[in-house]
Amino acid sequence: MPFAKAGGVTSGGQVHETGRSGIVRFQAPAPEQKVRLERRILRSAWFAFRAEASAAAAKWSDTKVGDPAFYESILKPEIEKQTASGTALGNPDEWREEAIAQAWELKGDWFEFRYRVSELRTEYLLDRLFDRN
Repeated sequence: MPFAKAGGVTSGGQVHETGRSGIVRFQAPAPEQKVRLERRILRSAWFAFRAEASAAAAKWSDTKVGDPAFYESILKPEIEKQTASGTALGNPDEWREEAIAQAWELKGDWFEFRYRVSELRTEYLLDRLFDRN
């Protein structure tokens, strides 16, 4: 393509219509594909939560560098609540539409559990600092 070296290639001739060039349109996935995609996203969220919860439990329950009182009174119940929600759905490899719909509501909490730990820690410290009960 000798004209390509001189800059003669355009996006279908739409070089002067930048608002129309490069638009990609996707078809909606088939129902079985949608289930597989959502299951994969939710599995990632579930396993990310489990890893983050395990790390947070190890960190905050440590008597030397953590805060066992915070862990026992605040963090452990939150981890148990989220874990119970996930295990109630069954095996992630076998989640179907009903389980996916339930888990979809939890995915934000699972993916962002480290932020939830930070929020809980902040509230815990503010309660202790200002004696808010």
